[in-house]
Amino acid sequence: MRVVWAVRWPVVLARQADPSTGRRMMTQRLDPRSDRPLSLQLADVLRAEIQEGIRVPGSQLPTESEFQHEYGVSRTTIRAALSTLAAEGLVVTRKGFGSYVRDRPPLRRISSTHRHASHRASGKPEFDTEAVAQGQVPSRRMLMTGRGPVPADIAGWLGCQPGDDAVIRQRLQLLDDMPAVISTSYYPLWVAEGTRLESPDALRTQLAAIVEAGGKTRLRILIPMVTSPDQVRSVREALRTILDGRPAPQVGSMIETPEAARRADDIAHVSDFLSIGTNDLTQLVLGLDREQSRSAPVTDLKVLRLIAATMRAGRAAGIAVDVCGEAASDVAAMPIMVGLGADELSVAAARVGDVRRRIREMEFAKSRTESEGRLVDQPADAAGKSR
Repeated sequence: MRVVWAVRWPVVLARQADPSTGRRMMTQRLDPRSDRPLSLQLADVLRAEIQEGIRVPGSQLPTESEFQHEYGVSRTTIRAALSTLAAEGLVVTRKGFGSYVRDRPPLRRISSTHRHASHRASGKPEFDTEAVAQGQVPSRRMLMTGRGPVPADIAGWLGCQPGDDAVIRQRLQLLDDMPAVISTSYYPLWVAEGTRLESPDALRTQLAAIVEAGGKTRLRILIPMVTSPDQVRSVREALRTILDGRPAPQVGSMIETPEAARRADDIAHVSDFLSIGTNDLTQLVLGLDREQSRSAPVTDLKVLRLIAATMRAGRAAGIAVDVCGEAASDVAAMPIMVGLGADELSVAAARVGDVRRRIREMEFAKSRTESEGRLVDQPADAAGKSR
């Protein structure tokens, strides 16, 4: 499977008019009979002119009076159109001076999933990793989700024909709260059709179904692949919109990437419980594939330190921490997990009896001392030697 996205700076200098020719902009008329609001139609026209280089970086846009004369629209419509383009990072408004095309150097980059292998261990997207390395704070907001035709230069990467429908997601990425990049992702329908990629409201729909099915049980919802507290807050906000007077379920975070473990303190303070996914965590820390991670040395010092940090974060926040994955029932690893402070172990049904028996036979104080000693005494290259 290959998923491809095109990334561009807000101003793509594809074609630029020669200022010396004094070429006059061609006015594209708006259609007041269209279902699309006039403000969005005007934004579409200006966006196309900017991206095609007709309106060059740094150039001033017409005044409101000039827009009114050219397009016959109200000032409210003009301001709404400019606000739309400003939110996309294409236009900046300088109070008392007017609106201008944002001045950015042109860049177009096409990436596929294999380019991001080096960033997976961080648990962050490539944009975030590079931003943090430069000392900047990355953020993003969704501009558009829907279906549309695949451009010719993307079709080859997706293995389809130019013009075929695909699911398109367009995001504005920001650095230190300043618009920096418009990122457009293209997903083949066979990958994204009917999934959350296509339906941004799918999360609310899924949460509503979970709450409904949960009835009057003590419901707990575990969010996978959490990397920041904002993701947990988003799920809580979506839950608030669908509870309709029903009791709120507990919301937990799965800690299964190195980045999540390093941010466990922040994540724990917005979660009701934590769950450590030892298989994926070990895989990402040691650079193994998923099948190898099932028999990987979770007792490696690098992995244990992240697990211990997560346990401490849970205790500091006053919430439970459970362990899932092979380590929860492994003969060597399970006592270490308990000694480090695991409150719960998630194991396959067939192993429950055996794990329960071994826990009852354990001396907790001894396990805790031995587990904490590993964090101090175990050499950093002990992968595979203490399983």
